[in-house]
Order: sequence, then C-alpha cells, then structure tokens
Amino acid sequence: MSLEQGVDGQDFADVEAYGVVRWLGELALALQEETYRPDPITRVFIPKSNGKLRPLGISTVRDRVFMTAAMLVL
Repeated sequence: MSLEQGVDGQDFADVEAYGVVRWLGELALALQEETYRPDPITRVFIPKSNGKLRPLGISTVRDRVFMTAAMLVL
C-alpha cells in the first residue's frame, strides 16, 4: 500500500480505470440517498529526524473527494 491509498487500496488510477464519470455518479447517488459513510482511516507512522514517529492518517480517495467538494461548497 502506498501513501496515496486508503484502507480500500484504491488510488486515482483505479478511479480512472473504472470511469471517473461513473465513479462520481455513484458517489453523488450515495450522497443524495444519504447512504454515504466515510471509511476508516489508514494510520501510518512517518519517521522524524529526532528518531520519533509522527502519525499520519490516510483517507480513501472517495472520502478525500467528498471532503474537498464539501469544503468548496461550504
């Protein structure tokens, strides 16, 4: 798993292969039907220069698209 993938293992290339319009349509339908639920966050730890670890949460592509759209609207 790379830092671009959430718990579902999808990245933007997977969305493009699936079809962006189809993928966005399914996300829009889930929002309209109020069935959208965010996925769990993938937790990874990034090493710092002092030897400690910094936690990083990675959302799924679907959740990142939703959060960005909501931020633009609000």
